[in-house]
Amino acid sequence: MSEEKFPALNTLFAKLQARKERQDIDIETWLTNFGSIPEALAYSSIFWPQFVEYQGCLLRSGFDSAVFESCMQDLQGNREAIERLMNHQHLTAIFFNPEVEETPEQICQLGKLLQEMWTLKLQRDYPDLSVQVAFSWHNLEENEDAQITVYCQR
Repeated sequence: MSEEKFPALNTLFAKLQARKERQDIDIETWLTNFGSIPEALAYSSIFWPQFVEYQGCLLRSGFDSAVFESCMQDLQGNREAIERLMNHQHLTAIFFNPEVEETPEQICQLGKLLQEMWTLKLQRDYPDLSVQVAFSWHNLEENEDAQITVYCQR
């Protein structure tokens, strides 16, 4: 990851910055003291999600087949539209902790990071598909509608 594309992680964490003023602490030290292996494994489902091919569509695993059938009917079999709808993820809905207020910079960095990671994973797992990972943000000022989705160009 280049510095231009992703700012230094420790600049995005207010608590880390406050601690850094008192002592020399970096993001790895912070994770060592406050993170855990179970949390890391849980986060892996977000950062490295599983996808499956189902009836000609590429979908995140764990989808509801009844929802798929409804989408298939409502979207008249348009597989790209079905994938875009069923695979989209609102970034601010991933974590719901009212005590933490995300900054636009944090949301943007998470979106770009997920886009890059999912792209690499899907290129590796499905080299014969033209998989697209799109990150979009419609209202940066109010942290609304930051979302990521996966679809195949046909």
